[in-house]
Amino acid sequence: MKIKVIITVLFFCYVNFLSQWEKQINFSGAGYAIDAKDGNFAVFASGTNVYYTNNGGTSWIQKSFTHAIDLSVIDENNIWIVTGLGKIYKSDTSFTSPTEQLNDPTKVNFINYIEMFDSNNGIAMGDAYSPFKEVVFKTTDGGTNWNVVSGADLDSMVSGDFWRRIDFVDMNVGYFFESGVNPQKLLKTTDGGASWSETSFNKNAHIIKFYNEDIGLAYETGKIYRTTNGGTSWDEFGISSTCWGNDIEFLPGDSMKVWLVTSEQVFYSSNLGSAWMNVSINREGKDLRDIIFVDENNGWILGDGIILHTNTGGLSNIQGQPNQIPDNYSLEQNYPNPFNPSTNIKFSLPEASIVKLSIYNILGEQVSLLKNEQMNAGVHTVDFNAGNLTSGVYFYRIEAEDFTEVKKMILLK
Repeated sequence: MKIKVIITVLFFCYVNFLSQWEKQINFSGAGYAIDAKDGNFAVFASGTNVYYTNNGGTSWIQKSFTHAIDLSVIDENNIWIVTGLGKIYKSDTSFTSPTEQLNDPTKVNFINYIEMFDSNNGIAMGDAYSPFKEVVFKTTDGGTNWNVVSGADLDSMVSGDFWRRIDFVDMNVGYFFESGVNPQKLLKTTDGGASWSETSFNKNAHIIKFYNEDIGLAYETGKIYRTTNGGTSWDEFGISSTCWGNDIEFLPGDSMKVWLVTSEQVFYSSNLGSAWMNVSINREGKDLRDIIFVDENNGWILGDGIILHTNTGGLSNIQGQPNQIPDNYSLEQNYPNPFNPSTNIKFSLPEASIVKLSIYNILGEQVSLLKNEQMNAGVHTVDFNAGNLTSGVYFYRIEAEDFTEVKKMILLK
């Protein structure tokens, strides 16, 4: 594997772009996924609701929807939504009677991902639980029929996430980052999901995203990995990120220009990930989840309870900004919660500390030890995979110097 580490002070620590992102609405609940057709029409999912705009976000219309996880938009009459209950729906903007296109718990229990390439052709991917396997569905008739195309290659594999570790660039070529194994593997298909082969990538990626069959990026905290040959080899670059990564978005028509959203930060690269600039936005203290651009000017950022929009490209002039160290010890609520089977736990250290991070069941028995080591000051995120545990309530506890805190989380399989 070819490795190039570039640490440029201008881009790595101190460069910050003042942005042109404006809040459009606040809403109740988590942000899951957003998609858009153009600068006027966009739809996003927030679990128990979906929202859409047909005027660039001047107004958003709320519609009830159960357990929406991911969506794909072709136009106002062709909107596909997949759910955490293993269902695929098609709807128009009325959302009054969405068509249930797939509901078969013998095949799939949780659908993570959908991508429609036009009104007829699309791919969906999800988890089956008993036994564990990843399942790929394909439609060529607008979802009237969703056929399983994946075989034994994906047996005993799970995504461990929503849509962040799955990406198809067309009906034939797709990538899937397997969770719950060590080392983790990035798999590639060139026949629409029927068969899969391993690439050379084996890092702990939070996100994978491909511009086409050859060009792709992967992210973990503080690092960007890039391939330009379909995963045969990867370059490594530094990035001044301290948070869990949630989405990568290539600017349509220009692979060199890329956006990255972490839970608390937004970054922009103009050179295919070699260097990144921190984009300053007012997220009002809310975690960020997804980003979509439809052209070089129009884009949306979805967060938990907030939508931000730009129609001027999202960038302006440069201003310096130093790195920040947290003022206090803190432990945040895991995300997602409930989860299946992976979630991330974020905590802050105002100084270097010996950190012990443990998981307990409802009987008070320790079931996992995630950290027991010296860690630097800063914001840290730890991935917890509960693939070997049963559904139920669990607790996670942090001990760092004189700081101790416990929070509850729910594993729902």
